[in-house]
Amino acid sequence: MEIEIQIGKRLRQARLMKKMSLEELSDSLGDNGISKQALCKYESGEVSQNEEVLKKLSAVLGVEMDFFYRPINFDIEATKVEFRKKKMSEKDVNALKMQIQDDIENYIEVDRLLNGGKKNSVRARLKPAGIVSKPSEAEEFAGEVRKEWQLGESGISNVYALIESAGIAIIETKGPESFDGVSGETDEAEMIIVMNQELSGGVERRRFTAMHELGHLLMQSHIDEELTPSKVEKLCHAFASEMLLPTSALRQEVEGKPSIGNQDLINIQCAFGISTDAIMLKLNALGIVSDSYYRTYQIKKKRSPKYARYMEQTRYMETKPDKMREMVYRAVMMELMTYDKAAQMLGEDEEMVMSEVGDRIRLR
Repeated sequence: MEIEIQIGKRLRQARLMKKMSLEELSDSLGDNGISKQALCKYESGEVSQNEEVLKKLSAVLGVEMDFFYRPINFDIEATKVEFRKKKMSEKDVNALKMQIQDDIENYIEVDRLLNGGKKNSVRARLKPAGIVSKPSEAEEFAGEVRKEWQLGESGISNVYALIESAGIAIIETKGPESFDGVSGETDEAEMIIVMNQELSGGVERRRFTAMHELGHLLMQSHIDEELTPSKVEKLCHAFASEMLLPTSALRQEVEGKPSIGNQDLINIQCAFGISTDAIMLKLNALGIVSDSYYRTYQIKKKRSPKYARYMEQTRYMETKPDKMREMVYRAVMMELMTYDKAAQMLGEDEEMVMSEVGDRIRLR
């Protein structure tokens, strides 16, 4: 890639991450700054940028000078990424896209560094046998994935660890409350899931979201093209629900019970790491819980905030591995990366990184 085009792409990325228009960036540079038209030409690679111009831009956009010269190894706008907007402005969407690109590029860079340039290899590139158009078909495919990954009928102890063991990268990024997760493939067919690290709703929601994104990844080229986005979401919800709580296992949990009470839901939640709401929804879909009973449950939650908080609280115990951080620290300890570079990748103070790495070296 020509250096002018590369710098232009980086300039646009930094501007969008800052949620600035070309006009706003031009105004921020002051009276003796750069016109909107000139900035547009810089971003398109039509005009070369000198060091003085880049220094001004880096100061306003809050990035280091070397950001503009970083090789581009992933372009979110040129790859197969499923990005679903959810009550987000165009500026927020663009900023999030560019932040995700930066996080993915950092992950790829350190992963290649530790693996001698080799890319991630997906353990089993599973795909549905035919077109998926109904939730039942998504559930059937989830059963095939569980069988292939030898999960049996038990709960999944750690969702992130399972997905990563299959060669699928999970990266966390800072995103707005309206963003849950996104998934896609790099230009070298590496599968990646990006999760909002500030996702609310506890462990159960994080586990469900990760499985939901896995559904998008594995089924993406086999979902009926005529389905609306909301119906596609329902397919991935069905996939996630079946992955976390197989229908056969749920039937065994409630078999012989004359009715399903709060403690029954909580016991299943603790065993399978799925929310009580998702359990009730599945019980209703299977006909184990009647429509009227399900409505009563929902009405009670709406009328009693205390009851809602009790039923919605997180109870599953699961550690959340931070693979990116571990990889960065390992690269520093192997002298493959400087402390300054590590601090930039993790968005932390260099002294903090030095202290943490120092502690790890002493413990070896």
